[in-house]
Amino acid sequence: MNEEQYDQASNIMKALSNKKRLQILNVISQGEPCVTSIEKKLGISQPNISQNLSLLRYLGIVEAKRKGKKICYHIVNQKVLKILKLILPN
Repeated sequence: MNEEQYDQASNIMKALSNKKRLQILNVISQGEPCVTSIEKKLGISQPNISQNLSLLRYLGIVEAKRKGKKICYHIVNQKVLKILKLILPN
């Protein structure tokens, strides 16, 4: 591995160390929810969810997909998906 790969791995692990991001990723791992669905399920404010999703998109963990007027999210980083399955209860 080169330095860039270590930096990327470190940044992903930092992102996963945040409780709210783990909760958001757990919801996303069960489907392709939009922000309002995540908000209702977790009780986290929309601005907070959007801020966390922005970081997760920047790190290449999730991607957004437009469905009509809504923007829904799915996990694209398969390594992160495997980590979530290992550390989170079903």
